[in-house]
Amino acid sequence: MAKVITFSTRFQKQHPRAGEETFFVEKFVNSAKPIKSLNDIPNQLKGRVNDFFLMAGDLKKHHTIRAGNRFVEGDIFSPRIWSGKPYASKQIDLCEDLTIKKVWNIEINTDFEIWIDKKFYAHISSDDAEILANNDGLSLKDFKLWFNDLPYIGQIICWSDEVNY
Repeated sequence: MAKVITFSTRFQKQHPRAGEETFFVEKFVNSAKPIKSLNDIPNQLKGRVNDFFLMAGDLKKHHTIRAGNRFVEGDIFSPRIWSGKPYASKQIDLCEDLTIKKVWNIEINTDFEIWIDKKFYAHISSDDAEILANNDGLSLKDFKLWFNDLPYIGQIICWSDEVNY
């Protein structure tokens, strides 16, 4: 049975950009390429057609970062979004289930150091941190604001062959 990964379509209420579009769906589609044509778009998302193919431009979301430790390479996941209010509405499948290609453990400590698989990766203000943020579908500024409750411990869950840390 596939594990569910639900993407936010809007920034969280504690984020300064709360309520604004994240375009995570569009960035996910640009990365994973699960939707080959307009016919593959779920009916509930037909209104976002322009967003799917135009709004995200070349931006991509190659992975997602989640708290906890429940994913391993080879797991199958079902990418979804909420049809309305998060946790209070039905979920919409974005595409057929996909395979998780890579998983890394991540920690962001109170000194704003990013550690991947227990190896120092970057300081939160570095170019490497910006690469990590962009691969997660965020600008570095939004990444810092999204992951601001430190220390943060979780996993980078990747469905793309374009990422390696």
